[in-house]
Amino acid sequence: MRKFVFLIAADDGMFQDSNDLGHAYGEIIVNYLVQHNTLPEDSFVDEALEALGISCYRFSLPDFAPSEDAPEGHLNTVEDIAVLVGRGMAFSNQWAADGSVSMLLQA
Repeated sequence: MRKFVFLIAADDGMFQDSNDLGHAYGEIIVNYLVQHNTLPEDSFVDEALEALGISCYRFSLPDFAPSEDAPEGHLNTVEDIAVLVGRGMAFSNQWAADGSVSMLLQA
C-alpha cells in the first residue's frame, strides 16, 4: 500500500500555488521535529494545517504497475488515481477546484 496526503486551500493570497502548501506542511513537521525530537502525530499536523486554512486528506492505495495498453491521456499510474481520490475527498467536503490550490504528497 502507498500512503498519500492531499492538501487543499483557498488561493486567497496566502497560498498562491502548490509550493506554498508544501512549504507550510513541511514547516509544521520540521518545527515540531526540532522542538520535540520526534515526528508529530497526524492529528497535531491536521490541527496546525486547519489553523492556516488548509484541509488535509490522508488515504492509502494499493501499488500497481502502469498498463502499457492504456490509451494516451488516460489514468495510468497510482499517482493519477491518488489525485482523483484526493480531489474527490476534498470536493465531497465543500471544496471546489475554482478558487483553490491543491497538491498531492506521498507519505
